[in-house]
Amino acid sequence: MDKLKQIITEKRAANRATGSEQNPNSHDLVNRFIAGEMVLTKEERKRLWKPDTMVAKQVIYQGMENLDVLNAYRELRTKLLRKSGGSSAITLITSAGGKTHHNSDVAFNLATSFAMDTSKSSIYVDCDPYTADRQDLAIRDFQFGLTDHLRDSNISLADATYPSGVEHLKIIPTGGHTDTAAEFFNHPRLGGIFNEIKYSLPHVFIFIHTPPVLHYSEASILADIADMVVLVVPSKQTTQTQINESIELLGKDKMAGVVFTE
Repeated sequence: MDKLKQIITEKRAANRATGSEQNPNSHDLVNRFIAGEMVLTKEERKRLWKPDTMVAKQVIYQGMENLDVLNAYRELRTKLLRKSGGSSAITLITSAGGKTHHNSDVAFNLATSFAMDTSKSSIYVDCDPYTADRQDLAIRDFQFGLTDHLRDSNISLADATYPSGVEHLKIIPTGGHTDTAAEFFNHPRLGGIFNEIKYSLPHVFIFIHTPPVLHYSEASILADIADMVVLVVPSKQTTQTQINESIELLGKDKMAGVVFTE
């Protein structure tokens, strides 16, 4: 926490010295830090994941042996692109499973499937405050996250965005203010941030991962700012009633697909 305060203090001092103001919704910020490729160090570029690492992390990749899984994500990608008209969209991925079903694999792999297309980029946004931030998915250490940016305008969206082990795929972790995350996610400013990316950068696709919709409020809150919703259904532990209730909470008109998992 002391280190966090020190970094914020230094940023504020730098802003005062230059007379600059951070505008988290500015077109310039979005283009410089979200659309533009992050400059990776030579060491970081070496850390981009090779196939063996992707297998270990259960992340899809071109040339993987299990073509059924790869093609399933490709088909879902095609469906989402058709629904969005081929332009940037905000997709929410949540689970119809039990209270402990916080698995983010589907959300991250869906973001990965878009990053495979060299004409597109994707952003994986972790909006599950009940689990630890997925540092294992990034190749740069987390210092801030989305809730830190929403709470303090001196922490820019750039400060809360990190390169993943997949090229063209960035990560925005939840951040430190998990106890009040639902209130931050309910703030209209968050929709403004995502819509600035969406309307300014038609090749950037946003994927929001949330906790299970039937047990936490985040999914239904964030569904309001999403264009589409993908529902993950753990087939062995989910009833048809739970699926129907989940769809009702998220909005039938926004449902773009259902992914059944074991």
